[in-house]
Amino acid sequence: MRRIKSILDMGFGAGLIAGAIAALAMLALRFALGVPSVQELIVEKSLSNLSPRAFEFLLERFYSLGKPLAVLGTTVALAAAGGPAGVALQRALGRLPASLRRWWLLSGMLFGIALWLLVSLALTPLLGYGLFGANVTGGAASYSLATLVATALYGLAFARITRAPPAAASPTHQISTGMTRRAFLSHAAFWIVVVGAVGFGVRSLASGVLTVARSRVSPRDAGVLPLEITPNDRFYKVSKNFVDPEVDGVSWRLRIGGMVDNPAALTLAQLRSMPAVEHYQTLECISNPVGGDLTSNALWRGVSLRDLLDQAGVKPGALRITFRSADGYTETLPLDDAMRPEVLIAYEMNGVPLNTDHGFPARVLIPGRYGMKGPKWLEEIGTTDDPDLRGYWEQRGWDDRAEVKTTSQTLVPATGTTMPVEAAIIGGIAFSGDKGISQVEFSDDGGKTWHRGSVRPALSPYTWVLWTAEWRPPEPGRYRLSVRAYDAKGTEQDPQRRDPAPSGATGYHIITAVAG
Repeated sequence: MRRIKSILDMGFGAGLIAGAIAALAMLALRFALGVPSVQELIVEKSLSNLSPRAFEFLLERFYSLGKPLAVLGTTVALAAAGGPAGVALQRALGRLPASLRRWWLLSGMLFGIALWLLVSLALTPLLGYGLFGANVTGGAASYSLATLVATALYGLAFARITRAPPAAASPTHQISTGMTRRAFLSHAAFWIVVVGAVGFGVRSLASGVLTVARSRVSPRDAGVLPLEITPNDRFYKVSKNFVDPEVDGVSWRLRIGGMVDNPAALTLAQLRSMPAVEHYQTLECISNPVGGDLTSNALWRGVSLRDLLDQAGVKPGALRITFRSADGYTETLPLDDAMRPEVLIAYEMNGVPLNTDHGFPARVLIPGRYGMKGPKWLEEIGTTDDPDLRGYWEQRGWDDRAEVKTTSQTLVPATGTTMPVEAAIIGGIAFSGDKGISQVEFSDDGGKTWHRGSVRPALSPYTWVLWTAEWRPPEPGRYRLSVRAYDAKGTEQDPQRRDPAPSGATGYHIITAVAG
């Protein structure tokens, strides 16, 4: 106890406790006010400095849990930073008379405001979000309020823990513990607020991590051909966010502006009342490795982007179309590509409205491009005459064109599975964006000989195909099965093994099968 009191008296221990309270309160306020926490801004800045290959490495090992774990680590780091800050504050307090230190509410608020100014005038601009969070998604006012409350809790908790001993109170004003009624009520009210903030912060962090963990559902089962149409709850999900935005469909507006003659702000009902386009389309994440499962197929319904742009009247000189989402995600597309009639602003997926995971109320779908080019939770469509303007991931080193590479996979049998020597059915998927698939072949001898598989007709020019073949291994043993595909023009997929960063993975998918 004496050692604990010594640590508290020097300010370090009190600072750690206050830092933990403030860091968890930031997470609680993040959910209450709907603005990113300081932790998320730090993670976002760190993410922006990662090379595509480093990001790919983290995604491959942690998938969507990467960001929640990074937020958790940053929360711990911020709490730890409260210790050294507490030492500095304790030294400042030591210069004050004991009579003034008893006014812990006043000194705590002053500490909190000073820390808030430090965060608002130094840390937030350093992270690239402007003074007082001027560029933070969700609004500077909400962000400033959240950080002020959190830093105030730090100052109050620190001052409360390290306050000078109270003067002796009259016995007639003491409760049984020896504490005055006023001090007891003040003490109780403060810790009720602290426990509530910390509890909600812990709950928010745990909820965010568990939600992402549950969302990691593979769109396919091992050793089984996938369904041609992926159920919505098994469609792959990749997001840059710790918590995805919850958009109110009633107040939502799709704003169309920039270099146009007729700016507009469409409601969801207005968007759905326009002539609809419906087609099947497969999406694949640009970070999908050879043989990975970050690809799924669905029936989409929406409005042609070209119809919206024609209605708005794009002015001469516009070179690129820009997109902005509710989570601050940005993307751009050359005007010629945007005017393709098959580019959709989709609002339905497999016959039902988009859910939050997949971009409610509306998202962009561009056949032939990786998923990064199709922003979810779309809020703004604009135009620019800047030919070099790039989107969120492109600014971080990923390919601007992001055109889907021709790929193929063997999914049946599952790797390592024993198959009968007499005859076995093998199969999988092949995909080439909007280039179509004309042929799939497999080899069991390291590519010396190739055997043709049967390709099921595609649901649309923009989807994957399922392929199957009868395999007759020459004798029992272990075999390495390779697969390759050809697009509709007869061009073979690239056999050179390349990592996903920065333009998408290439190379043959190879599995091990046992014949016996």
